[in-house]
Amino acid sequence: MTQQIPDQIIYNDRQLGIDEIEGSGLFTPMDFGIECRSATTACWRGYVMRYVITDDHLILDSIWFKPKYLLPLEPPYRVPDIKDLPKVNGIEPVLTSRVISPAMGFFFTHAYKNLNKITHFNGSISMFDKTSSQLVLKKFYFEDGIIVNFKRESLGPAEPEPTFESTKNEMLEELERLKRLQKGEE
Repeated sequence: MTQQIPDQIIYNDRQLGIDEIEGSGLFTPMDFGIECRSATTACWRGYVMRYVITDDHLILDSIWFKPKYLLPLEPPYRVPDIKDLPKVNGIEPVLTSRVISPAMGFFFTHAYKNLNKITHFNGSISMFDKTSSQLVLKKFYFEDGIIVNFKRESLGPAEPEPTFESTKNEMLEELERLKRLQKGEE
């Protein structure tokens, strides 16, 4: 299965992918009346939430998403226009592009930015951070959206990021294995 694009937290000017969430009170687009559809095999749910930690508060900064088609449900489909979508915290959505965000604009067609919406999250959020050659687990504990505890654990040397070439080779090897399976050779 394809690894899914995680929600993100910006902490000390570093953007980190959320690895694990335990608790309740984080937002989803549905909380604002926004229905999403799959953006890519790397994001079946169709959205990514980006939070920022500011002055020990967990704040929703942006929502990147691909909205569900509007009726009729047969071709030609109609993608929602900006005016079809609700405001979130007084902010209107924008259409995204690779120019606005090379990574996110590739998968998602719409975004709400600079939301500055305070959360009331209760629980913990864990994320991995590669700092130079070390892999570090950071775990934040929140009560009503405010950090009450923080743990940092070094997990040892970080594995190097896979290269395009190594990923391509792994995929080709897997394809060959599947072909052999299909022929009954394995």
